[in-house]
Amino acid sequence: MLSRKPDDSRPGTGLETMRLFVGFAAVLVLGSVIGCGGAVPEILYADAELFLVEDRETGTVGESLRLYVAVNDGDGIEDLSVLSIVHDESELYWQASAEEWVVVDQDGDSWIGMPDLRPVSGDVFPRGRYRLILEDESLQEAEGSFGITAPPLEIGAIVFPSLITDGSEPVVAADGPVVMHVFTRVGKLAVSREVSSGPLGDTILKEIPEESGLQVYLSSPPGDGVRLMSGPFDLDR
Repeated sequence: MLSRKPDDSRPGTGLETMRLFVGFAAVLVLGSVIGCGGAVPEILYADAELFLVEDRETGTVGESLRLYVAVNDGDGIEDLSVLSIVHDESELYWQASAEEWVVVDQDGDSWIGMPDLRPVSGDVFPRGRYRLILEDESLQEAEGSFGITAPPLEIGAIVFPSLITDGSEPVVAADGPVVMHVFTRVGKLAVSREVSSGPLGDTILKEIPEESGLQVYLSSPPGDGVRLMSGPFDLDR
């Protein structure tokens, strides 16, 4: 049985990647052998989420795709070498090697992921079907697919969630609940949870480490369409 998708990862780390989900059409497996020897890799499931990201460090706004792919290889995950993401209509593609993706083992499934994939040009990804091509060290391949179908958001009309820290306690300013990720100054995820708009309150603050250099990212909860994300916000405790 396929498990749920892995937890969120910090934006902008590792390979410039993506996990933004929009009307996502998942998956399909089945490999074709173009090399000899060893087990043929498999793509079991693809999970993609699309975000519109407000990068407060660069002052830019653009889409980011977070993609995780559940995979299997009888020779071991370490036998996998390259994952390509291809949009045939626009003739664009993205490619990641084993040194660039992250690996997550969850509920018995092995996932390879690119948490922050960015458009090749411009601020948005082409809509439509994307092919996944997974290759192992023996040049054997498996193919799968996913789709991005939700229309791009009008950036000028968007109000991103924010964290206000100039008062006695941090306050989340948002239209509704948001997912809060708190990272230490060395980039380790310290807290990940959904919070309501308004003051964070003592219960949540007790979960956050008592240290300086913390950074916070806020995103709208999972759902259909494009999720909003904003950050980093500095938070000293």
